Amino acid sequence: MKIVTKEEIEEFDKVTRVGAAKGLALGLGTSLPLSVLAHRISPTYRAIPLPLKAFGVVMLTSATTVIWAERAGINYDRERYSQSLYGSEELERQRQAEKEKEKQIKTMDKLKEGLSDHRYSIIVGGWAAAMAGAWAYISRDKYMTTSQKIVQVRMWAQGATIAMIIGTAFAAQSERTKLKEHKPVDHSWMTQLKENPEQSSIQKVTTA
Repeated sequence: MKIVTKEEIEEFDKVTRVGAAKGLALGLGTSLPLSVLAHRISPTYRAIPLPLKAFGVVMLTSATTVIWAERAGINYDRERYSQSLYGSEELERQRQAEKEKEKQIKTMDKLKEGLSDHRYSIIVGGWAAAMAGAWAYISRDKYMTTSQKIVQVRMWAQGATIAMIIGTAFAAQSERTKLKEHKPVDHSWMTQLKENPEQSSIQKVTTA
């Protein structure tokens, strides 16, 4: 088990912030020009109130910001702790073991694992998709005012988000339960000593 130091926590926070900044720049740099372009060429989009247009830009920008921050944190964990705990040969062995494991596990297990690993991206992306889909459907109603449409879209998006949060939480909890029942034991140090017996001799001399 590796003890996380204060410096590593600060470095992780820095990496996550950089990822969030990149996502913010990408989201804002994409959604804002698209909104301006749609305003110029689409009469329907021009009829949408300015607060709703701004909300759409904020929604897309927030989604990319969260997704990029999450991915930056995941990549940092994989690179930092894998390299510090294991040698290159052991990492390659683990990669091969993961490939074999992927071939054996069922599709439902893969789905649960994916939901658990990327739950924040899925929730934010699903919320954005629910907002867009609900607006595309409700905007066709000619008898509702714009304010009523916005309220309806928000309610649909909130309901979809709550459902996704419950689903991802259930998947994460079932994964934790499975790990507790079948907690893997790390025997990589035994494999490395078998392949490099001189390290064992050095350790014995050092501790003698």
